[in-house]
Amino acid sequence: MSATLPSPDALARAAHGVIPTKTAASFFDRSIHWIRWAEKSGMFTDAKGKPIEIPRDDTPNRTRLYTPAICLAIADSLHRTGRIKPLEHESSVRRIRAYQEFLAHSMGAYEKFSSEAANAEVERERQQAEADRDASA
Repeated sequence: MSATLPSPDALARAAHGVIPTKTAASFFDRSIHWIRWAEKSGMFTDAKGKPIEIPRDDTPNRTRLYTPAICLAIADSLHRTGRIKPLEHESSVRRIRAYQEFLAHSMGAYEKFSSEAANAEVERERQQAEADRDASA
């Protein structure tokens, strides 16, 4: 299983640091069902043994709001408790960081495109106004 590429909606959520549950699960070569079960089972704990809290949004579905920091904490938890081997931990961390870089690049490209498109629209409107002014003179 490999990390899934984000949808446009996922990119919008990613602007706020949110990772879809399916993608979070894929960082660990696990299913969406497994990651939900593991969370409910209290499998994800910090170094002090406290459960890692995965916040939820306030929509009716109460969607889990995974972030890169939470996914890295989960990877560390799974490694620390022996649920994944050192190479699996390293692979998971690499996937999370690569996903972070991909999102940063994607968001940067989106913002640049949006900015260029907006600037082009302003320039077209300016040229049209100028042409209208010249035609009425």
